[in-house]
Amino acid sequence: MKPKAVIGVAAACGVLVSSALLYQFGPPGIKPGQKRVLASLRLPNGNQVYIVTRRTGSALEPYTVTLYRIDPETNGFWYYLGHQDPYWWGCSLKLNEPASDRVEIRAFWASEAAYSISNDCVAWPGRKRPAFRGQKMKQQDAAAILVQPLSATAVDTECCPASRGNPDPPPGYQLTR
Repeated sequence: MKPKAVIGVAAACGVLVSSALLYQFGPPGIKPGQKRVLASLRLPNGNQVYIVTRRTGSALEPYTVTLYRIDPETNGFWYYLGHQDPYWWGCSLKLNEPASDRVEIRAFWASEAAYSISNDCVAWPGRKRPAFRGQKMKQQDAAAILVQPLSATAVDTECCPASRGNPDPPPGYQLTR
């Protein structure tokens, strides 16, 4: 084999490995235990929803992904989205219409799941996964999950442009940006 061909094959393999690592582990610098807000949205009823990913210590199961709903008057709720997932590139939340009951949860630039405001659950249309109802948490627990661990980690706007310009959390749940 000619030296140029060897260099070309080595470079192609390097690009392939780098791309696979970037896909699986997300942007460089996310350490185990760190959290990132991938998307947020204020609902018509005044609640705020966030998709938060947390880096695990596992190379095979690098991220857990959770949807949080914060009711400014009462408590917070969490909804399981994933626990053995790669980084959710292209993550966003989309309210289909202003008066809609359905919030589309997107990852990898495609519809992943849907949150029903009236039924208070996450469902995976077209997939063999059961709907997941929200698990109640106290305000101070919601604040601890959303505020304290995220204070050292910026909202992930570079990797998730959909997070830019979204409204701030309700009073008492201020994220440090």
